[in-house]
Amino acid sequence: MDTLGLSEGWIDYAHRLVDAVKSKSNCPRRKVGAVIMDDDHNIIATGYNGVPRKFPHCDVCYGGERISGHGLDKLPCLHAEENAIMRCSPHQRKGSTIFVSITPCNMCLKKIIQAGIQYVYAFEMYHMTGEDERLRLYLLDHAKKANGFRMFLHKGGNIF
Repeated sequence: MDTLGLSEGWIDYAHRLVDAVKSKSNCPRRKVGAVIMDDDHNIIATGYNGVPRKFPHCDVCYGGERISGHGLDKLPCLHAEENAIMRCSPHQRKGSTIFVSITPCNMCLKKIIQAGIQYVYAFEMYHMTGEDERLRLYLLDHAKKANGFRMFLHKGGNIF
């Protein structure tokens, strides 16, 4: 299994960091964490999902009326990946790896690719179907061809 050449010790370290970061989230539905590291394993930035600074805690997601993964653009929250990307410079992100608690949504995947991050390492799979899954595969295929971008799933290997 390809794990970016990382030892189990480094993967475990990244997993513990992601778990610690996601614990800061105030999202009532799903806590997500992200850690961006350079190729020397230095932490560049961290992020977790939640509302913008100084906003009251989100209560929009409460209840079972929302379908998971749909209407995300209509919520006040930022995603963990967005927060991490905003906390570092383009120079720092170039060629880096983002470790995430769950595979990114397509909006975040586009931002990760555009930010120059080279690899995504996820500890859980965010399942998509239909056109969402087709878009994810399209993005991964073209990013891999364009610059060698790859996404990995912990204990699942190379997603693409």
